[in-house]
Amino acid sequence: MNRTFWHHARSLGVALAVFAQSVPAHAQVPPLVYSRCPRSESTFTLSAEVTKAGVTSTKSVTLTASDLYDALPDTGRQTGGFVAPCDLIFREADGGERTLYDCISNFDGGVGCAALDPAVSFDAKRIAFSVFRGPLGHPFAAVSPRDVDPAAENAGTNFPLLPGWELGSTEAQLYIVEVATGKLTALPHQAGVFDFGPVWLAGGRLGFSTDRSNTYGAMPVCANTNPKAIQYSSMNLDGTDVVRPTAHGLASELHPIPLVDGRVLISSWQLFGMLAYGHPNAVGSCGTLHNKFHLYALNPDGSRQMAVYGQHLDDPTYEEYNSPMRIGTHMSAHFMTQSSDRRIWVGEYYRSNNLGLGVITGFELPPDGQEGQTPAEAAPLKVSAYRVPNQVNLAGFGTSADQASATMPMPAMSVPTYADPLHYAGKVGHPAAAPGNRLLLTWGKGMCTQNVGTSFISAMQTLKATTRDNPACDTGIYLTAPLPSAMANSAPVLSHPSQLQLVVDRREYHEFFARAVVPYRELYGVEAPVVAPPAASTGRLEPELPSGAPFGLLGSASLVRFDSKRPIRCRMWAPTSSTTPTMNCVVSEFSRCCRTEDKNTDRFRSLRSESVWALSASFLCVKRVGSSTG
Repeated sequence: MNRTFWHHARSLGVALAVFAQSVPAHAQVPPLVYSRCPRSESTFTLSAEVTKAGVTSTKSVTLTASDLYDALPDTGRQTGGFVAPCDLIFREADGGERTLYDCISNFDGGVGCAALDPAVSFDAKRIAFSVFRGPLGHPFAAVSPRDVDPAAENAGTNFPLLPGWELGSTEAQLYIVEVATGKLTALPHQAGVFDFGPVWLAGGRLGFSTDRSNTYGAMPVCANTNPKAIQYSSMNLDGTDVVRPTAHGLASELHPIPLVDGRVLISSWQLFGMLAYGHPNAVGSCGTLHNKFHLYALNPDGSRQMAVYGQHLDDPTYEEYNSPMRIGTHMSAHFMTQSSDRRIWVGEYYRSNNLGLGVITGFELPPDGQEGQTPAEAAPLKVSAYRVPNQVNLAGFGTSADQASATMPMPAMSVPTYADPLHYAGKVGHPAAAPGNRLLLTWGKGMCTQNVGTSFISAMQTLKATTRDNPACDTGIYLTAPLPSAMANSAPVLSHPSQLQLVVDRREYHEFFARAVVPYRELYGVEAPVVAPPAASTGRLEPELPSGAPFGLLGSASLVRFDSKRPIRCRMWAPTSSTTPTMNCVVSEFSRCCRTEDKNTDRFRSLRSESVWALSASFLCVKRVGSSTG
C-alpha cells in the first residue's frame, strides 16, 4: 500500500479566535532537537465480500484520514508498535533544520528505524539518542461485510492492511552525535538488546533503560505475560563499565531524567502491596498494568530510591476533582522534565490507544525521602496526603481518559495546515524545559485516540463528516509562555490551545520529543546537576547487630522502610521449615506487625529495632539462631 512521506497564561479572559493572533508576543524559540516521523495521510479503499438476497459481490468503500491508527511510543508501546521511520532533526533558533540521523530516506520497504529519545549534554555540544530497528509493517483494521454495506446478510471479519507503517522493533542502540559537526558515535551494542532512553549524568556517565540483563519480570496478578524487565543502568560515555544500579528491578524503568539535586527521576511501576492496582478500572477488577506507571527518584548509583508521585494515589476525591485544579484519575505518569523553577512536569495518559498524549501535571518536588505532603499540609486543602505539593494541570483542555479529546472550547481555532476550524481541542504530552521557565511540549490536534467505540470504517466516515479537513491526530511542537509561580489549589495554566506558541508542526509529519539544545546553565543557573555521593555501607547502620552478624533479607521484589522507636510484638505464624527460624512481615500505615515463628518455640517474640523492613511477595529473614533481633 502507498504511504505519503513526506505562552503560560492563567486565563486570558479575552476570546482569541484566530491562531495567528493567539499569542500576544512570540518568545524567541531556542534551538532544539526533535523526532520527526511521517504521518499517515492518504486516500485508500477497503473491500469485502457482501451477500444480499443470496447474491455475493465485492463491495468497496473509499476512506481518508488514515492517521487514526498512527501510534507513538508510550508505556504500552515501550520498544515497538509505533509509527516509523523517524528522523532525528536539529532545528536552529532561526528555523533552519538539518537531519542528525536519517531513517526516512534510507527506508527501503523492509527493515526500518526510528531515532527517538534525544537527551542534550550539559554543555549542549552533544546529543545522546536511541535508534530502534526492525521490520516495518502496516497496521490493520477489523472490517466486516456490514461495515462496507449495512444491508449485508453475511457475517465474518476481515483484517485489511492500512496505509502507514509501524515498527516491529527487534533492538535499540544508543548513539551520541556532536551538534556542531554531526559526527556520530555508535555506542557498543549487543544484537537483539534494547538500550534506549539515555540521560546525561553529573560526573561524566550516561544513564539509560535496558533489557540487556535478560531478566524476565514478575507476572503480577491479572497479567498473562512477563516480558523482559527494563532496568535503569549507567555506563561511561564510551560504553564501558556498565552497571545496573537497579539490578533487582522486575518492572519497566523508563526514560530517566536528571534532577538538579543530583538524583535521577524514572517512570516505573511497583509490585509492593498490590500498589500496581491501586485504582482499578472497575470495582473488583485489577485495572490495566501499563496505566500504573508512577515517578520514582533515586541516586545515579541506585541508592535512596523513593516514590515521588503516584504510587499511593487513589482516584481523586470529590474535593480534588471539583476544585479549581480539576485533578483527574492518575494514569501512566511518563515523559517528564524539570522546569527552571525546579518543578516537575509529567505527561499522564491512558496507555496504548492515545499516542502517549493526555494531560501534563506539574508539582513541586516533595522533600527528599517523602512522598506527597504531610497530613497537616493536606488536611486544609482536602486532598490526599500522597498528593504532591501544589499540583497543577498545565492544559485544562486535555484529557487523560481513554477517549476522544474534548471538543474545542470557544473561541473557534484554526491552524494554517488545515482548511477547517479544529473540531477537537486535542491532547498534550512530552514536556521539556525551555529557557525562561517555559516548556516545550507536544500538542496532538484531533481526537487523538484509537478507542473510537465503533467499527474502523464507521469511525473514519463519522470523523470526516464531523470535522471535514481535520486530522484524527497530528502532533507538533509548541512552546508555553513563562510558567507562573506554584500555588495551592490553582486552576490549569492553559485554558485554550491558542495560548500555545507554534514551533514546528507540518501536516505530513508527527513532530515530538523536543528538547532545547542550550547549556544547562541557561535552564537552571548551574553548570550541571549536583554530583550525588555514592552510597556507603559500613555494616553499622543497625547498632543492635554486632559486627559480622549474619543478617539478611532475601527474595524481595520491592522494599519499603518504616521507622519505629518502639518494640514490635511479633506473633507466631505457620512455619515454613522445621529447623530454620523464619519470619513473614506485614507492614501497613495503620498496623506494623511482624509475625515470626520458630517451630521449636511456642511464644511471642519481641523485636527491637530502629527500623522495620517490609517486602512484597514471599521472602526469608535470615538471622542468628537464638537471637531475639530480626
